[in-house]
Amino acid sequence: MNPLAEPAGEMSRDMTRRGFTGTLAVAGVAVPALAGLTGRPAPVTAPRGRMILQLTAALAVFPIEFPGAGENQHGAARVTVPRLRAAAGRLTARRLSLVNAGADELIGDGLLGQNQAQLLRAIGRRACTGDQAPLTAVAALAAATVSGRIDPGSDSFALLWTGTLRRLQQRGLLAGVVAARGLA
Repeated sequence: MNPLAEPAGEMSRDMTRRGFTGTLAVAGVAVPALAGLTGRPAPVTAPRGRMILQLTAALAVFPIEFPGAGENQHGAARVTVPRLRAAAGRLTARRLSLVNAGADELIGDGLLGQNQAQLLRAIGRRACTGDQAPLTAVAALAAATVSGRIDPGSDSFALLWTGTLRRLQQRGLLAGVVAARGLA
């Protein structure tokens, strides 16, 4: 299946790693292969792209459906590779490095391919500890993917979202709220 030929707003559930990598490369999300020589950050690899889309899908529906803000589609329908590509194209090299670091941290936590409930609970725990800049950068890119009105380089919405998860986690409520939303 050619992911570039899919109707707008649909994300293939059975997209192959090679298809996803090709899509990102064709779409222009990946930076040049000689990233280290050009001073550019490492490319958004296929696993990183999948991780970012996973987080984007969770952000689009939790704790509430992401508002349309003048768009016709629901939040989850706006989680697409072309929208991710467009949002990532608005990032500075420094910000893209933070996004890559954040995606790598989430992958390192074993979250790639996990369900939304597990991802949200893990983000809530991660938001309670350590350096938040990488997680915030990924959440900002996710928000900008769902809404073209959000600047992927701004932390405002991302801090609100991760802060909500952090507060729910600290109060021992996150797992229950996630379950109540039907994401468990």
